[in-house]
Amino acid sequence: MMMRLLLAAMTFLGLLAPAHADPIFTPMFAAALVAASLPTTVAGVSVAAVLASVTTTALGIGLSLLLSRSPKQSAESGLVPIKQPVPYAPFAYGTVRLSGVVVLWEATGNYLHYVIAFVRHRAAEFVQLYLHDDAVTLNPANNMAFLVAPLTGPMHGTVNPLPDGRYANESVQPVVWIDTRIGLVPETPYAMIRNLLGANWTAKHRGDGCASLAMICSPTGQQGFTKAYPNQSPQPSMVGNWKLLFDPRDEAQDPNNEATWQFSRNPVLFVLDFLCFSPAGYRNNYTTTVLPILSRWTQAMDDCDTSVSRKGGGTEPRYRGSGWGTEEQDRRIALQSMLAAFDGWLCRRGDGTVDIEIGVYYAPVVLISDADILGVKLQTGASSETRINQATARWTSPDHNYVSVETDPVLDTADQALRPGAPVNGNIDLGWVQSVGQASRLLRREMFRQRQEVRGTLTLRWSGLNACYARRVRIQSNKSYRMADLVVEVRAARLSPMSQTCEIDFLQTSSVIDSEYVPGTMESDVPPVPVRPSSGGLSAPADVNATAEQITDPSGSAVVILNVSWDAPTNTAIDGSSIYFSYVVHWRVKGPPAGTWQETTYPGLVPSAGRLSIETGVVPSGTLLEVQVATYGITSRSPFSTPPLEVNTEIASVAPGSPIWIAATGGAGFADLSCTNPNSGNFSAVQFYRAATGDPFIDAVPVGPKIFGAPNATSAYTDTVAAGTYDYFAVALNAADVGSTPAGPQTATVT
Repeated sequence: MMMRLLLAAMTFLGLLAPAHADPIFTPMFAAALVAASLPTTVAGVSVAAVLASVTTTALGIGLSLLLSRSPKQSAESGLVPIKQPVPYAPFAYGTVRLSGVVVLWEATGNYLHYVIAFVRHRAAEFVQLYLHDDAVTLNPANNMAFLVAPLTGPMHGTVNPLPDGRYANESVQPVVWIDTRIGLVPETPYAMIRNLLGANWTAKHRGDGCASLAMICSPTGQQGFTKAYPNQSPQPSMVGNWKLLFDPRDEAQDPNNEATWQFSRNPVLFVLDFLCFSPAGYRNNYTTTVLPILSRWTQAMDDCDTSVSRKGGGTEPRYRGSGWGTEEQDRRIALQSMLAAFDGWLCRRGDGTVDIEIGVYYAPVVLISDADILGVKLQTGASSETRINQATARWTSPDHNYVSVETDPVLDTADQALRPGAPVNGNIDLGWVQSVGQASRLLRREMFRQRQEVRGTLTLRWSGLNACYARRVRIQSNKSYRMADLVVEVRAARLSPMSQTCEIDFLQTSSVIDSEYVPGTMESDVPPVPVRPSSGGLSAPADVNATAEQITDPSGSAVVILNVSWDAPTNTAIDGSSIYFSYVVHWRVKGPPAGTWQETTYPGLVPSAGRLSIETGVVPSGTLLEVQVATYGITSRSPFSTPPLEVNTEIASVAPGSPIWIAATGGAGFADLSCTNPNSGNFSAVQFYRAATGDPFIDAVPVGPKIFGAPNATSAYTDTVAAGTYDYFAVALNAADVGSTPAGPQTATVT
C-alpha cells in the first residue's frame, strides 16, 4: 500500500512523466524507487546494485580515454615471451601477433627445447610465424631423423633459412623445427619434445585448451652460431586468428556449444564474449544479460559490419577490432580497450540487462524538460584552458609487423588561433584498431567532441532518471536559450537515492559527428614502412671453379689437392678501396651416403685479374667430391655457392699442379715464354696461352705445341706475334690432357 501511495503521489506531482515510461529504462527506474524507499533491499535489488549499474556508462572513448592511462597490454609487450614461475593466462580476440608464456625452456644434448602457450583458449588458425622480428616460412618436410614421430600440427616444419644465413648451419641446412597446437580439448602432446626429453615430458603434457607452439633448435659450429642465431635463442611470436566467438545473428550457433562458434573481428562480439563467456571476463548469464534486449546488440553488430569509404578507394567495415589481454588484469581496462575500438557505450540496467551502442549517431529517445530539471551548471563561450586542440591516435599496424604507430595529427585550428602558444596535445590509445581509416574516424569523432562549447551538468528529479541510462538525450528547457532544443551526449551519471535526484555530465552533440568526416581529406596516411637492412647482405661467391690436382708432398708421396677459384667481390668501402673478406671452402665425399663437410677458412686473400683462388689440403683420391665456397663479413656469412661443384679425384682425372712460375719477355715481333713445371708425378706437358691484356683466361688461345718435360724442369717457347701488349698463361697437363689451374698472367709488350 505504501508503495502504491508513493507512486501515485509522484505521478500527481508531475515527477513521473508518461513520456519516460520507456520499456528499455522502466525496469531500472522501478528498481531505483524501491531501493530509495527502503533502506536495505526489496526483491533482491539494493541501492549498491543501482549505483554499480551506472558506473559503466562512462566507458566510452571520450575525453576520459584521452587522459586515461594506456592499457597494460600494448601491442609491443605481447611480442616478448614471458618467463615466470606462475604465469598469467593470456586471451586474444581478432587477428593479433602474440608471443605468450614460456612453459618449457630446456637445453639438453646441445638442443634447445622450447614450448610456449599463446593463449588459454582455442585458436581459430595460425597465420604467420615470427622469430624475433623475422617473418619466416616453414618447410613441412620432416627431415630431422631423431624426431622419430612426424610433425603434425596445423603449422609445422623446418624454418626455411633466410638469405643471409639466419636459421641455417654452415651447410645451409635448417636448424629450427616448429610444431603447433590450436588448443583442442583434449590436445595432442608434442611427440618431438617427448622423444627428446623422455620422462621429463610425458603424454600428460598436452596443454588442453591452450593454443601453443613447440620449437627445437639444433646446434651449429662455433663460427656459424652467430650467423644462425644472431639474436641468441629465437623468440617465437605468432600472428593468429584467435578466439572463436558466439554470434547470435547466426542461427547455426549455440551459446552453449563452442564447437558451433566462428572466428570474427566484430568488436561487439568481443564485448559479448567478455561479458558472458570468457573466463577472463565478467561471466554474466547470457539469457538475462543480453537475450532480453538482443535486438540492441544485433543492431550494434550490424552497424559495425556496415561498409564505409576509404581514402584510396573501396570500402571497409565501419569497425573491426583485434587485441589481447590477460585474466589477471583489471577487467575494466580490457573492456575499455574493446569499447575504444568502436567508440562504444555500455549501460547495465536494473533488470540485469546490459545495453550497448557503437559510434554511430542515433536521434535520442529520452526527453528532458523543465519539469525534470532541478539545477543547471552550463559552460558555454570561451574554450577551456585544458581543451585539447591537437591530437593523434595510436593504433596497431599489420604493415609494421603489428606494432603501434600514430596517425597524422588532427588540429583544431580555430581554438589554436584563440590561444596562441603551444598546442594542447592529446593521444587516443586505439591499440585494438588495425586500420588507419578506422583510427582516423575515431579520432575525428573525439575532436568533434572537443570543439563543442555547450557542456555542463544537470541535476534531475527522479522523473529524469532515464537520462542516466541513455547515450544521447534531448533537452527542451526555458532555463537557457541554448537549451531550448539541445541534443547532448551523456558523459557520466550519478544517482543520489537518499535525495531522490540524479546528475548527468553532458556535452552538445549532433549528427554532424558522423557526416563531417570526409575520408578523401581526413583519413591519415599510413606511416612509411621502414626497409629493414639485411643483417648479412653478402652474396654467394660467383663463377666458382674447382680442379683436382696431384702434387708431391714433402715426403715424396703423390697426393691430391683442390685448386678452387671464384670471382672477387665488387663491394667497395666509403673511400672507394676494395673490401676483402674471409672465405670458407668446404668439401665432402658425395653420397650416398654423403660424407661430413670439411671446412677451412681463408682470410686476407688478394684478387688477381678479378679472381680469388686457394689450394686446399690433401683430399681423398679415387672418389667424387662436392665443393662449395662462402664469404664471411664482419658479423655475417653469405650462403654457400650453389649448386655444389662435383670434382672427380680418380687419378686419370686429376690434373698436375700448376706451373710454379711463368715469365714472358717481349721483343721485335716475338715474346719469349718460360715456366717451371710443377712437382707432380702425373705431369706430362705444358701448354702456353695468350690473351689480350686484361682478358680472363677463358678468352685466351693456345700458343704453340705442348711442351713435354719432367717435373720441376723448365719449359720454354717463343711466340711469334704482331706488335701489341699481351697476357700469357701456362697450364700443366697430365697424360690425358687434363689441365691444371693456369699460372699467370704475365704481360709482355711486342714491338
